[in-house]
Amino acid sequence: MAYRLRVSPWARGLSLRVTAQGALEVIAPRRVGPRTIARVLAQEQAWIQTARGVRVLPAGAGRLVLAGQVGDTLACRQALRRWLVRAGQTHLVPRLADLSGTLGLSYARTTIRLARSRWGSCSRTGSIALNARLLLLAPPLVDYVLVHELCHTRELNHSPAFWALVAQHCPEYRRHRIALRAAGKQMPAWARDAGEVPA
Repeated sequence: MAYRLRVSPWARGLSLRVTAQGALEVIAPRRVGPRTIARVLAQEQAWIQTARGVRVLPAGAGRLVLAGQVGDTLACRQALRRWLVRAGQTHLVPRLADLSGTLGLSYARTTIRLARSRWGSCSRTGSIALNARLLLLAPPLVDYVLVHELCHTRELNHSPAFWALVAQHCPEYRRHRIALRAAGKQMPAWARDAGEVPA
């Protein structure tokens, strides 16, 4: 089975990704050898076939087209979710970097995933995780979440000092918080309760 290998120092284990063009990519830590990769590919053959069966293609004017085995609802949902995570890498990561520089709030690194409930989180080490579903929100709400997480790099709590810092960088944060609660209930069916998504 043809695949492209990407060695990642951040990878905890082996993961698989099917590109929008249907190519298979293997993301692996440095120490994983060809035999381990071959074994995982054999075990995940059914998932690979399904993932390759549906592709998400941009159709201009903010539209997407699903191509392939579109009668398979689960495969369509998974393809859309994978597309959303990739789009998050393309759009959310640079936006976070821009805001970090503008506000003078630095962070260690960022990851994009599909989380069940949180829009974002910040660890004690300054690593920020962002929910790919942010891409389905209005830009001011996205910026509020990014500012919120960047402020956690200074105040890893929800103390008055934290909210004062948020207010300094996002004066309308209270209105955005209310809008976020409503937005979470208005996600399209394929993006709701996403949980874990195959890589």
